[in-house]
Amino acid sequence: VVYLSKASTDPDSRGKGYFKRMLQDLTEKATALGYEKIVLHTSASPKNAWVVEAYEKCGFQVSDLNAEFMDNGWPLIFVDMTLPLTTTTAQQTAPYKPVPDALYADMKDTGSLDALEEHKKLLGLGS
Repeated sequence: VVYLSKASTDPDSRGKGYFKRMLQDLTEKATALGYEKIVLHTSASPKNAWVVEAYEKCGFQVSDLNAEFMDNGWPLIFVDMTLPLTTTTAQQTAPYKPVPDALYADMKDTGSLDALEEHKKLLGLGS
């Protein structure tokens, strides 16, 4: 497994294909070395939905949502994403739907991650 962390492009360089080319190079090298998948975690904040969509355009699939509570009581929710490099690691999930701000507030108010489980079901990730 290759773990991708802190990948981004300069805002002035976005939309020019640099990020996609970087991911293509990484994919080729990881495949040549025998890795089965590339994984990453990114924020599930509605403000970050464009990042998840950009990864989806490059072949990544949402594989899970995870959360933890910060010291101030607000949940920190992550989108786990996977790029399968072999057919044996491929999976099918529903298109990503950003975690709504109201869900964050509900989780803070209740101190529970139950609302996240319902959102995971919308994505085909829940049991």
